[in-house]
Amino acid sequence: MSSVTNGGSVSGTTTSSGDVVSFSRGGTGNAVITVVAPGGILTSAVLKPGDGVTVQSGGASYFTSGVKPMESGSIAYPTPAQESQEYVYGLSTSATMSAYADASTAGFVDQGKPLNIIEWGASQYVHAGGEAYGATFTGVNTVKQLVWYPEHFYGDWSQVVSGDVPVTASATQYVESGGLARSTTLNDEAFQIVSEGGVARDTTVNSGGLQTVQMGGSAVDTTINAYGSSFVTSGGSAINVDVGSGGVLSAGSGATLTDITLENGGRLDVSKDTLFTDRIAFNGGTIDITDLTGSGTPDYTFSGDNRLTITRDGVSETILFDGVYDPTKLLVTTDTDGSTLIDYGTPAPCYCPGTLIATAEGETPVEALEIGDLVRTASGALRPIRWIGRRAYDGVFARGNPDLIPVTFEKGSLGHNLPKRALTVSPLHAMFVEGYLIPAHCLVNGGSIHYGSIGERVEYIHVELESHDLLLVEGAPSESFVDDGSRGMFHNAGTFAELYPEAETVEAVYCAPRLEDGTMLEHIRDRLSAHTGSSVRLGLLASDRERQLTGWAVDLLTPSEPVALEVLLNGRVIGMTLADGPSGVVSNGAAAYGFTFGLPRGVTTASGAFSLRAVSSMKAAA
Repeated sequence: MSSVTNGGSVSGTTTSSGDVVSFSRGGTGNAVITVVAPGGILTSAVLKPGDGVTVQSGGASYFTSGVKPMESGSIAYPTPAQESQEYVYGLSTSATMSAYADASTAGFVDQGKPLNIIEWGASQYVHAGGEAYGATFTGVNTVKQLVWYPEHFYGDWSQVVSGDVPVTASATQYVESGGLARSTTLNDEAFQIVSEGGVARDTTVNSGGLQTVQMGGSAVDTTINAYGSSFVTSGGSAINVDVGSGGVLSAGSGATLTDITLENGGRLDVSKDTLFTDRIAFNGGTIDITDLTGSGTPDYTFSGDNRLTITRDGVSETILFDGVYDPTKLLVTTDTDGSTLIDYGTPAPCYCPGTLIATAEGETPVEALEIGDLVRTASGALRPIRWIGRRAYDGVFARGNPDLIPVTFEKGSLGHNLPKRALTVSPLHAMFVEGYLIPAHCLVNGGSIHYGSIGERVEYIHVELESHDLLLVEGAPSESFVDDGSRGMFHNAGTFAELYPEAETVEAVYCAPRLEDGTMLEHIRDRLSAHTGSSVRLGLLASDRERQLTGWAVDLLTPSEPVALEVLLNGRVIGMTLADGPSGVVSNGAAAYGFTFGLPRGVTTASGAFSLRAVSSMKAAA
């Protein structure tokens, strides 16, 4: 077998890691440089920080790996920031490049301060004519701080672990011009940088990994998993990318995207000048057009050929979707930073912040709950929280979308003095009433159960258990979250895939029958009406204009008569109107009257919380 010496090479033979010879290359440790010449093969080389392998054209290396240089606490460290490096001009197969970090403290435990944090990187450079196949890269983002101290002042030194220290020790694959990387896997703090003329195929980006495709570079057949991300800069291109739940694909102005699949819970951040050369398969998740901003609610149309056109302040953007879509499930919204969001799916049912949930420790605001907390169900059982979903909407948009306007159940509105105080939920959230799960919007009566107010921002939170169940919310039984295809509507949907990577998609199973229409629902509504204190039912509808409100009203005692109404802004009367037109709304079996109310000068639908109050029926007013 051949030995490799300083500046030597291997040719026409197979060399194992045991045949390399160490030589000093500075620092406090030894380093090894191996050159694999044409026809040479290097097998299972083990690289310490500072070690390097150059695989020349016609040469090959198999199973090269980077390793931790020594046990933590050893005295001799290599020079900080040294890297294990492989330069590929030939072929590299199944390399494992891992970065490492160490944090140590000398002195007594209660007096010890960080002495040093040493990081070692690992890199692979794929040059022109080179090909890297099946490489895996793993970096480090935290490291345990090791505290060394002398026992009883003298004698042997002992070691304890004293918490996590944040670090960024990265492992990186550089795909240079003319280089090709196939089947690369990126894990925590691992990076793949595809330069002009470089090509990356079949890359898998896992949690904490980042793929960057620079101008002139291209990535083909990329899979982005939870908490993984890919960024395509101007002039770069990405082809056939699958963005899984929690994954993010970002594309700058002038980047080219072709054949993109966005899974439920995935995210696509693009510029209005990103070039789409093929349709997007939009299975769920969110598209954020980061620089399509403006005032008010975005205008959009969805044509029969799955062409979505969005217009804001005179600027339009068109995206083509592949597949069959229900236009009513497309939500075009304004994010809290002013950008334009596109969601697909049914808005998830949720609770509003401040809602009190029964737990093992007593009633707790929903926003203060954490995964693993024990909540009390309607059966009296204590069950752990599996996941918590969170979502927020811009208030201007939410006021224009009936699926997002919150519904408030006043104290006692569900009978039996429940809820114990006012409870506000999203309109699709189901309450448990007389043996049925009934969405909140189906119970609105304009009195004790009514649409609530929306400020600049509306926030929703939901709680998931291992299976669907009834939580006790302000004392009233109300559903926990069940994934019926709506998980992707939460901003943090990807955290579920991160926590439960092996979880399979299963059909939603409800803990009770759902009721959304029919005679039984009308009977339940009639019985709950006894808690309204009024025979008048009324409600605000979504408005697509900033200076106009629309709504409906009906007096069940005189359903054939119009209803006079007062319009209130933040609890103060700003005008009156008459509900005397068609509305298309049926409440408690009676056809309601509709109205349109023009807002006074200086007031818009974003000015605050609007509500209605019945003055009387038209007959009584006369």
